[in-house]
Amino acid sequence: MPRTITADDLAELERSRPAQGQSRENNLSARVQTLLEWAYDAETEFDGVSRADLLGAAAAGCLALDDAPRALELARAAKSEGGSDALAAIPDIVTALLLLERTEEARAEVGEARALVRSDPEAFRWIVLERIGEELAYFGLLEDAERWFTLCVRQSERGDVDDLAADRALTFRWAVRRRAGKPVDGLDGEAESAAAARGWTNPDPLVFREDEDE
Repeated sequence: MPRTITADDLAELERSRPAQGQSRENNLSARVQTLLEWAYDAETEFDGVSRADLLGAAAAGCLALDDAPRALELARAAKSEGGSDALAAIPDIVTALLLLERTEEARAEVGEARALVRSDPEAFRWIVLERIGEELAYFGLLEDAERWFTLCVRQSERGDVDDLAADRALTFRWAVRRRAGKPVDGLDGEAESAAAARGWTNPDPLVFREDEDE
């Protein structure tokens, strides 16, 4: 009898914690295995979730396990499913490529995504746009991150996201420009006003994860 996998099933699996005596790594490995069984079972039916979602979650699990090659394989498989759910795999593709030091391929992936955003502004969920910029910033690709966050700012100006998302885009762009030593421009001024209004006195940790524990 076919099994129906729901969004609740996926959420419950992702919330699972290691059983007594089980390591984090074993828990993650088991979670990835379950996701792949669900995704590739020919009789599986989906309700509120897609095969791309499952493959993308498996890719994220592999990244958490420091298995960048497998993560890249699964994230690309998720993207190949097509549709807006598949585009959510792009940040993990970029991350895996950067971990593998395949920087030009990562930049090409981002370039394709940027072109798609321009041609179809509603193709991506906002969180995906933000995550791409965050990964570029985290790996020190400041020029690429600035271009991407500038795109996010322009998207936010269309009015399709809430004020918090718009302020984050401005602030993230400001943070990478500050790291790059660039002079303040008009958007930076808007970012400083937005950050001050929200009490973000030091926005760097929002963008550069290596600073979080400093």
